[in-house]
Amino acid sequence: MTSEGARRAEAIIFMQRALLGMVTPELRGVTIRVGENLVHSRMIYEREPSEDDRELVSEVETEMIAAYLPEVDVAVVPDAVFPSAWPELLPDERWVYRRREPG
Repeated sequence: MTSEGARRAEAIIFMQRALLGMVTPELRGVTIRVGENLVHSRMIYEREPSEDDRELVSEVETEMIAAYLPEVDVAVVPDAVFPSAWPELLPDERWVYRRREPG
């Protein structure tokens, strides 16, 4: 059985690989939450995600699913936190990517 830390490290590496070429200027951050048989990620945009953004999220999710087949359920979802607020981590989430912002 793999330890929680090893599962998280593996998921972060898989996510960073899936994000290659998928980071747009509007992407503020990417989070990940890892359970024993679950990887959940949010791609957080500075505005409501467009159809193009949603397509990128779907492509990232597909890459993550391919990395884990068939053992782990994977979900990558688009989210929006507008520039007036800083994106906050939800319980058990970790940052995979976070854009540098003033302030």
